[in-house]
Parts: sequence; C-alpha cells; structure tokens
Amino acid sequence: MDESKAIEQYFEKTAADFDIIYSKKKSLLRKLIDSLFRKSMYKRFELTLKECSSPKVKTILDVGCGSGRYSVALAKVGADVTGIDFSENMLAIARELARINDVSQMCKFIKADFLAYGFKDKFDICLAIGVLEYFKDPQPLLQKMASITKDKIVLSLPVKWMLRSGIRKIRLALKNYPVYFYTRGQIENMLQKCGLNDYRIKQVDRDYFIVIDLGKRGINAS
Repeated sequence: MDESKAIEQYFEKTAADFDIIYSKKKSLLRKLIDSLFRKSMYKRFELTLKECSSPKVKTILDVGCGSGRYSVALAKVGADVTGIDFSENMLAIARELARINDVSQMCKFIKADFLAYGFKDKFDICLAIGVLEYFKDPQPLLQKMASITKDKIVLSLPVKWMLRSGIRKIRLALKNYPVYFYTRGQIENMLQKCGLNDYRIKQVDRDYFIVIDLGKRGINAS
C-alpha cells in the first residue's frame, strides 16, 4: 500500500481516540495512563505554543494537523493557521474544535497530501509535530517546509534507543503501521543535507523537540 494512504487509513480509524489525549473529558484511568506515558506530548505542546506565540507571527502552517489541537491553540493567541492532513475524520474534529473555541475564522483546514499540495503563499512558521516519524524518508517533506516558510520550522521526532520507544514500535508494528526513531546525530545529518544549519535540538523525554531558524540560513548553530 502507498505510504501516504496507509497513514491516512490509520488515523481515520484512530482519530477520536487520539484526540482524547488532549481532552479533559476522559476517565480517571485514561488520565492516569496519559500522565504516565504521554508526558512528552504535553511538554512539546507547551514548547510549541511558547515558540510560536509572538505578535510578529501572523501565519502558521500546521502539517499533519490532526484533530487541530495545535492549530486552535495558536489561533486563540492571534495567528491565522492553516492545517493540512490526510484524515477527514481528524479534520472534522479540528473544525468542530475551532467552532467551539470561536476561532473558525482564524483556521483553515485542508484535506490533502502535503507534498502534492500547491501553496500560494509562504508562512511565518511551519509545524510538524508528531508527523515525520511516520515517513520512511522525511527529507522531501522537510525540504518543502523550508521552501514555503519564512521564519522557522518547529518539529518533533521520537528518540531512538529508549525502552518506551521500543514498546511503541512493537505496538504499531503489530498494527502493520511502521514508525521510525532517530538519534540526535541522524537528525543533524538530515537537517544538514537539507541545507538547514541553524537549529536547536532539545530532548523532551521520548521526543526530540527541534526548532530550525530559516532567517539565518547557512549559519551553523545547534
């Protein structure tokens, strides 16, 4: 099966369950499980909002926006956000979330393949949180992000050689759904191959949180 189609099918099936991770309306057991095993997801959410919440940031592209949690949160602090995703089920949740939070006018959601979609304008910031690890070769996505972004790219990738990473890999493999893990060195090598030499990499539990500054291309800073 085509890689993009497989990703679409997986998240079409898991959209509602995935969104519960960010919801306050869940059982005590689910709250306990999420607090124990998904701390990195909450931390990278906080870091992303901090990184993007500036009066200078007018437009944001949220690649693989999923159920719109990042898109809506950033719209609430004043940004015009475009979310793009394979999954219509995810986007339906995102549109409803935007409506409930009265930011529908600040959010645009597109069902499309990011690599195939033709964007007319550039964005101040591009996000790809919890996205690139599902692609065997994420470099083309990263290169396209750089081509349509003016200020910076904010993304995450899962850490290799952690016990929980192994458990996650096995769990998804049993569902016939691959996920790819990285060392810091592998990430740095990929960024440099894309000509992205000004970056910050921070390990947040099971994830690397990465910020790429596009305003100083060609200057190496990690």
